[in-house]
Amino acid sequence: MTSKISENGISILESLPNEPGKRSNSDTNVILQIYSSQKTEKASNVFSVTMIDLHQKYSGFLMKYPQDEKPNVGDIIHIHKVAIAFLNKDKTKIFYLREFETIAKNMPFVKSPDSLENFSKKRILEKENEKKNECDENFYNEKNYINEKSKNGDFDDSNCLKLSNVTTFTKNLHFYVKCIKKTEIKHYNSKNGPGQLFNVIISDVDGFEMSCTAFNTTVDKLYNLLNEGKIYEIKGGYVKINDKKYSSVKSDYRITFDDKTIINEVPDNGSFRESQCSFIKINEINDMSQGNIIDVIGYVIEVSEIKTLNTKRGEMTIRNIIIGDDSGYKINITAWKPFCDIEIPINEIIGFKNMRINEFNGIKKLSSLETSSIILNIKDYSNEVNEINKYVKEQNDFRELNSNNNSMDISGPVEISYLKDLLDDNYLLDDQNRNTIKIRAYIDFMNHSEKNYYPGCFDCKKKLSQDQDGWFCQTCNKKFNEPKYYFTINCKVRDLTGESWIEMFGDTASKFLGISIEEYKEMIINNDQSKINELNCKIYYKEYIFIGRVRITTYNNISKKKISVYRCEEISQKIETERLIKLFSTILI
Repeated sequence: MTSKISENGISILESLPNEPGKRSNSDTNVILQIYSSQKTEKASNVFSVTMIDLHQKYSGFLMKYPQDEKPNVGDIIHIHKVAIAFLNKDKTKIFYLREFETIAKNMPFVKSPDSLENFSKKRILEKENEKKNECDENFYNEKNYINEKSKNGDFDDSNCLKLSNVTTFTKNLHFYVKCIKKTEIKHYNSKNGPGQLFNVIISDVDGFEMSCTAFNTTVDKLYNLLNEGKIYEIKGGYVKINDKKYSSVKSDYRITFDDKTIINEVPDNGSFRESQCSFIKINEINDMSQGNIIDVIGYVIEVSEIKTLNTKRGEMTIRNIIIGDDSGYKINITAWKPFCDIEIPINEIIGFKNMRINEFNGIKKLSSLETSSIILNIKDYSNEVNEINKYVKEQNDFRELNSNNNSMDISGPVEISYLKDLLDDNYLLDDQNRNTIKIRAYIDFMNHSEKNYYPGCFDCKKKLSQDQDGWFCQTCNKKFNEPKYYFTINCKVRDLTGESWIEMFGDTASKFLGISIEEYKEMIINNDQSKINELNCKIYYKEYIFIGRVRITTYNNISKKKISVYRCEEISQKIETERLIKLFSTILI
């Protein structure tokens, strides 16, 4: 029976004349064997069938049987006439058997199906290769055309889009832009496996900036084509919404490059503006939320040495830069690699672009991002430079930028948050609720023990580990003979609406308790109950205003809210009484 099977029957059917979009009937003389069959959903007597010949198998067959009959696996079919149709836009052929006869039933397979070539997959691969070759040919033709224009120096940007006009509906992207910033390649792991990406910030002739990202194979193709400060023509890619939570660029959209994106360096026609910065005064940072991305310009007061830290991402280099401006305040900027490699001159005015606001214990700081820039050439910002130079020349006195410097005027209207609201499940769901809060409460309980202090590093204040050779800081990679001790206390507080645990650290805790860390440590070690009772009498059942922030802690997969306090102040009964009298007199009038 094997001799009856057509050796290349599937290829013969594939070669029959046909035209996409039209169904054509063709006479043929092919014998194939049924490998599998399944009823279609549209008709009970029409079956989707996979056929095999001596070399291949193909699943694109439809057969109509009389009622109560069906194809069986192993049946050998003699095909006399087929109608050829196309299933979809990918031009997958379907052979509808118009005339056929079953010449043998339930026969063993003429060839092991596993040894046969899957004709369906073969056609898919052929089509993909055709598309790839077509795209590659178009890509290289386009690239050669652009290269020719670049060599001749006659590049025309009149047909290019402005970045400010781009939306998610914009197709056929075509830009004439300057590369402002390019990040290093990042490697990551996701549910789809390992991957890689890099980001660039581009700017058009109007100074409008936009962020672009390339992933995986596109990274290998495009990364070395882009260099900061160079001018490029970019064609292709697609537009997405820019999530400003994770982007330092303020545009509403961002571009993702793909494998069809074309990038080629072109001449600078002299129309590009320098990247524009929106500098703010340092004293304004106190009123801004943590996580905001800002630009600042300032007089360099101090530049620290470069340090190497051990982080979750491995060893990282870091340096601190302190700048001040004509607002009379100074701020610390944490510069991570690669900004550690830039020579920062002291007593000069420098700009910093795309810096993130951080806050720790009420102190606002700035830190660099991958997309940050340090602007040494500030000639375009003469107004800001002149104002800072004038302040340095006349006063040269800079105060610490510290939220704790903001006075708490409890004699006036104080915006108080209630514990019930802060501990509500709906609180802390957005960034606005991560700002500084004030609560008015009294101490309900505090446990005095060795847990209220810890051995820390002299430099970074992180907890030290002890071994036979002394104390070691894993963050700073330093050893110490003796540690420095720091407060970390927890108290239960209560107001009119509920109770909560608060935490205080360092100088805040020392000021609250009224004793130094050395005195407290000695009291605990000696278990001096008289001093402990005396300390409790000083702090219990007195009203305080606490300033801090709500944060979420997780322990044993259980999340809890905690209030970190970086300033507290006892409410003076005299001042409070005067405030109430004044308030009542206003109401009575």
